[in-house]
Amino acid sequence: METLFDLKRKLKKLVRSRVTFMLIPDAGAEIKQMRIQTLFVYSIIFLILSVASFVSVSSVILYRDNLHVSQENKEISQNLLTRDDKIQKLNIITDQQRDEIQNLKAATLKSAEYFNNRFDDLLELERQVNTLVAMLNKSSNASIPIPTTNRSGDSRVDMIEFVPTLVEAQTIEEAEKVDEISKLIRTQIDGYSKLVEDVENQLDFMACKPDMWPARGTVTSGFGNRRDPVTKRYSFHKGIDVANSKGTNLLAAGTGVVTFSGWNGSYGNVIVISHGYGYKSVYAHNASNLVEVGQRVEKGDVIGEMGSTGKSTGSHVHFEIHFEGSQIDPAKVLEKR
Repeated sequence: METLFDLKRKLKKLVRSRVTFMLIPDAGAEIKQMRIQTLFVYSIIFLILSVASFVSVSSVILYRDNLHVSQENKEISQNLLTRDDKIQKLNIITDQQRDEIQNLKAATLKSAEYFNNRFDDLLELERQVNTLVAMLNKSSNASIPIPTTNRSGDSRVDMIEFVPTLVEAQTIEEAEKVDEISKLIRTQIDGYSKLVEDVENQLDFMACKPDMWPARGTVTSGFGNRRDPVTKRYSFHKGIDVANSKGTNLLAAGTGVVTFSGWNGSYGNVIVISHGYGYKSVYAHNASNLVEVGQRVEKGDVIGEMGSTGKSTGSHVHFEIHFEGSQIDPAKVLEKR
């Protein structure tokens, strides 16, 4: 084991030792020598190694820090992109809501115009309903009450004054309330339209129903069993006989279409009219037929002349009513005299 004395001796030796550097120039020139302490050379080497180590370590640290900063920058950039995307989506939603509000405000303006126009429509429909109900009551001897609206006499004025409030509706909820009013008016108009349609259909049915007497005269034979005036035997009479002078006008008992006009054996000249709604009427023993197959006739139109063609004992019209394929008593359908 080395002693302290040995270490000191080696240190003195190291301090005293020299390193010789020789500089050899071109051929013929004098060689130059440099003697430098070994300790100084070691110091220079140590310094160079220290600087190199410091630079290496610093480079590693800087590289690591740079990576860390780059990662942070990447995360920040990603966060910024996410935030921008959210902002863009919020802007889109805002624009959509603004457009929706504008559309609702536009709908409100249309509703205001709708109110003004539809009140006039309601008044016109009321007039139509009143007229049609009056016609129906007159034609059927009914007493159907004339319908009235639920609104007061000055409600149209109130609604017109309400229009500016409707136009100024700013929120979706307010605009939806306005649209609900529009729906209520539309429902009322639809109800009136349905009522008009129903009354018109009823009037159409009343016009088609064969309840008008086919001719002026005296009922000489009714519906049901009777003694046949020709054969003198009892048989079933399928209609009623109305007697009058030859040439008396025969009238369409109801509106319809002629489905037969011609000779039919013992019935003589016959006219058959289809009235719809299951009804058909027959006019037999005519002196002449004044209508053709396919012709449309209105209730009360002259369709022929009374006569005594076919198996007949005198001038009259044999009148039958068929309902859904069965012959029925005309007295149950014809108007009371």
